[in-house]
Amino acid sequence: MDRESFIEALKDKVAVWQDELSILLDDAERGDEEVKEDNLERVHSLFRSFEEIESRLEEMDQMSEEEFETESELIEQEVEALEADLIEVREDIQDV
Repeated sequence: MDRESFIEALKDKVAVWQDELSILLDDAERGDEEVKEDNLERVHSLFRSFEEIESRLEEMDQMSEEEFETESELIEQEVEALEADLIEVREDIQDV
């Protein structure tokens, strides 16, 4: 996959996840105060992480090939971890 396709594919994924987080934010309002606060913090933390990824993707156009390779590998690993966190948060919120 070329640089532009890689960046666009990840931007699309981030947009989908941010939409899902918006829905989860509404769902996180359920439950007792302690559960609600914890869920809201987890959703907000994921929002911040995805915003950081989005920002880094914007910068990737300006990188050398070597920098791009290194950064793309790091971002892919972080995205996989964030996806797992998102799934876990979704399941926890749905269990409330």
